[in-house]
Amino acid sequence: IANDIIKIIDINNGENVNYRETTKWLDGTNMTDAKVDGYMYRKLGSKYFLRILKEPVRVEYFGAKGDYDPDTDTGTDDRTAINNAILYVKNIHPIKEILFTEGKTYLVNGNNTGEIPIRERGIKVLSDLTYTFEKNSKVRVKTDNTGSYCGMSIYKAERVTFNNPWFQGDRDTHISRTGVKYIERQNNTYYN
Repeated sequence: IANDIIKIIDINNGENVNYRETTKWLDGTNMTDAKVDGYMYRKLGSKYFLRILKEPVRVEYFGAKGDYDPDTDTGTDDRTAINNAILYVKNIHPIKEILFTEGKTYLVNGNNTGEIPIRERGIKVLSDLTYTFEKNSKVRVKTDNTGSYCGMSIYKAERVTFNNPWFQGDRDTHISRTGVKYIERQNNTYYN
């Protein structure tokens, strides 16, 4: 198409998809082969390419599975994928909305794994974004018996909109009862 844009046929759905050349990953660090995921980021020859999206970003684009099974209390930990989608929307994407797909339940590990501050665990909500939960989509905080957990952190986040948010924790098995951490936040809107 152009010198820095290529068109690739998506093997999942047969659609033509545009990618633009990039040297940076979603957090601004330099691209490496380890950051290529085959969906949002691709490598051709020695060059890296980022998928061009024209719609709100689904967390699945960054690898979230939404496969939590309440009967077995198991599923893929989608925390990293969701946080990567949020970073992409915040730093790169022109449409500032993250979508959680209808009917899926995303498992998030918000537990204390070492000396990580509580505001750095779970889903890190960032300012100036919209988080939309489609019908019957949920985020489930992983059950365990640790003393401290945080499924979602709204730390200094401003001008955030939540549409139909559904976060589910399990305070009966956690010693601490902090599932959503609100610190120094302003002008946030929640719609149900």
